[in-house]
Amino acid sequence: NKTIGNIYETEDIFLPRKTGFWKVGMNRVNIDNKLKDVLYAYPLSKEFPEMYKYEDIDEAKESIIKTINYLGNDYISLESFENFPKGKVRLNIFPIDNINSGNPVKISDIIGENGQKAFYESAAREFSSDYKSKNDYLDIKPQEDSFGLTRRNGHWIMKGRINVLEEDRDLYKDFNIKIIPPKELVMYDELSVSWNEVKHRVPEALDVFTSPNEDIALILTHNNILIYTIDQGKLSKEYIRKIKLNDSEAVVMAEWATGKYIYTWEEEFLKNMASVVEE
Repeated sequence: NKTIGNIYETEDIFLPRKTGFWKVGMNRVNIDNKLKDVLYAYPLSKEFPEMYKYEDIDEAKESIIKTINYLGNDYISLESFENFPKGKVRLNIFPIDNINSGNPVKISDIIGENGQKAFYESAAREFSSDYKSKNDYLDIKPQEDSFGLTRRNGHWIMKGRINVLEEDRDLYKDFNIKIIPPKELVMYDELSVSWNEVKHRVPEALDVFTSPNEDIALILTHNNILIYTIDQGKLSKEYIRKIKLNDSEAVVMAEWATGKYIYTWEEEFLKNMASVVEE
């Protein structure tokens, strides 16, 4: 009803799934001066799995630093830096149930033939327009599992990656995939205010999320999340709450709950060492 209740925070990522609430996070270990990031994902109804403890991690053959770009109910989009900082940078999507399997999904696994077609057509457009590096491509035809999700103007968009070799260095070129992310990846991605309206009200805005019942907007700047109310597609003149962001914090997931599910979220959050964010 356009009022703010408690705002909570907790460690790791709190993920709702059809099987209940999960926690997703990452351990960074140093083995023989090689850093390796190991992801974990497990139901909150169970103990932290033994397989993710430090002493159970295999020896690192190379450094692998990972960044979570997006997390949905069933998939995670990762950027992996091999032999950091000079090695290849991969962009892939993995199923949450096999988060460390090493086998990323192909775009056709999620979207089918239409996704595969959009992927290769988008890559071809990028490749044909880049004559300078044309002869340096490692693979003229990009790998079908080389894609992920990113944010642009208030929406999740699909992005492909082509790895290139320039002056004996592994580099990459990204391209936008001309297809809307399916529900299997992004459950809710609607805006009830225009991007122009957001920038008019908050010129320094970097991103925005709006609620399914079209009454609340969360606008991100470099330093804060600003909460505005919405009335007939227009933002309120002033924000009603400001949440300070720490350095390097970024949004990798947005989930909405309405009705009785609000209290389910709050109950589960409080059971798992959540704390109130003070004004």
